[in-house]
Amino acid sequence: MSCRSTPGPFSGPAALTHPAPPPLSGRSRQGGVARPVDGAAETHRAARPVGSAEPRATGRTPKEQPPEGVEGSGTVPGAEESTRVGDTGAVSQAEHHNEVVVAGRITAEPRFRELPSGDHLATWRICVARHPSTRFRGRRVDSITCVSFDKDLHEHVRGWRLGDVVDVHGALRRRTWRGVDGPRSVCEVEAVSVRFVRGRRKEEG
Repeated sequence: MSCRSTPGPFSGPAALTHPAPPPLSGRSRQGGVARPVDGAAETHRAARPVGSAEPRATGRTPKEQPPEGVEGSGTVPGAEESTRVGDTGAVSQAEHHNEVVVAGRITAEPRFRELPSGDHLATWRICVARHPSTRFRGRRVDSITCVSFDKDLHEHVRGWRLGDVVDVHGALRRRTWRGVDGPRSVCEVEAVSVRFVRGRRKEEG
């Protein structure tokens, strides 16, 4: 007499997940200053390479902060999806890369504030003209918010004024929080290297 058994639940090792990176408000950046030669555009570059893997979180991090002028606080439960990784628990830098380069005119001068975590945050906005070949209709420019926790970099952007043309290298970050109308999110460029290109021209108004 044959006996048919019913397969049980999967009993192998559970898939490992890599925790979402800590919020921007819980991390600070330390970097060095690259001094330009006479007549060259001023550049600042942080010590950590752009797009490098973030360290694994080892403790609690402060709650994410909504952008200035937006009501709401706290993170959205389950808003960030975990990244599936191999058995080693490390993300391959060859497969995961995050690098952004934007250049344009300053439309919101840098603002500086200290977060409850003790970190110092600089925020500014630049306007980047879209290429004529884009399929996006409507606006001909993109308004991009840039942030930095690097106090050395803050000294370089402090003198930027409306209309100045600047170059920013960094990584794209997405933050989520719960506002009065429900879950909300924003994408920002975390600056790692900045360069002042030129000042505002008279004909630009």
